[in-house]
Amino acid sequence: MIERAIEIADGDYVYIGLCADDFVRKMGKNYCCSYEEREKKIEEFVSRFTPKFKILPINDIFGFALGEGFDALVVSEETLKNGLAINEKRKAIGLTPLKIYVVPMEIAEDLMPISAKRIEKGVIDSEGKRLREVEVGVGTTNPVKINAVKKVLSNYFPRIKVEAVSVDSEVSPQPKSVGETMLGSLNRALKSLQNRDYGVGIEAGVVYYEDFGVFLDIQFCFIVDSLGRFSFGHGSGFLYPPKFNEELIKGKEIAEIMEEISGIKEIRKKMGAIGYLTHGVLDRTSLTEQSVIMAMVPRVNSHLYEFWSSDIWRVERAKEILKQEKY
Repeated sequence: MIERAIEIADGDYVYIGLCADDFVRKMGKNYCCSYEEREKKIEEFVSRFTPKFKILPINDIFGFALGEGFDALVVSEETLKNGLAINEKRKAIGLTPLKIYVVPMEIAEDLMPISAKRIEKGVIDSEGKRLREVEVGVGTTNPVKINAVKKVLSNYFPRIKVEAVSVDSEVSPQPKSVGETMLGSLNRALKSLQNRDYGVGIEAGVVYYEDFGVFLDIQFCFIVDSLGRFSFGHGSGFLYPPKFNEELIKGKEIAEIMEEISGIKEIRKKMGAIGYLTHGVLDRTSLTEQSVIMAMVPRVNSHLYEFWSSDIWRVERAKEILKQEKY
């Protein structure tokens, strides 16, 4: 953040707000050393790049940013909300809002930001190396989904512990819209998170295309982490035979219909409908893996996805959106 501020200043002064000891205590945070010691460390670092800087104590999120003579504010993804609050306050008192520059957080081995709190808890070291297993809850007892999650996440995390969690998706047994399917997946992820690092929810639903008279099957995956961020994706979509329509409209689940047609009991825990309909070319595990991989895309490319700092990506907001009729 300091290096970015110096770059933006381009020869002008950089002002660095440093939390006063009382402010640190007020926020309920632990700190390694006093204000004076922290100030000295920052001085040693910044002086390597520029002589034009000042370190000033701050006792609240506004600090000295409500004064005149400033042009820009450099924040992290984590403190962006404070930067926006500063600009609202500046406008309220007749000052020009500052241009805000957001610096992404450094990502640890477990694909979550490096933070002092996580280092203190012994989750990661100061370089971001994971010090214990990544704990993952999956909102289902279906072995196909659990194995798919375990296989995919093993590609990203060196050590993982995946646990099945029996949860209620809070949607119908056979979701019939994109919004209902996504909401079921999100609910499963949230309920399986508990005290773990990640919660994964997988939900398959059908969407009716009236003009063609067919149902399309889509499987969604939501991944929620312990920091309250979520990502999602879905796998391949495929059409069900028209003869399924009447049964689905009556309220039957795909698994029921497929068992009747195929004669295979518990087909959802084996090859699934996709295995039967593709003649074994693609099975349910592979189809499920697709949705989990897609949900991991923003996490393994976090430097390209700045949306996590937006309010729209809060879980509560997501639920509001998915309950709208257009979904």
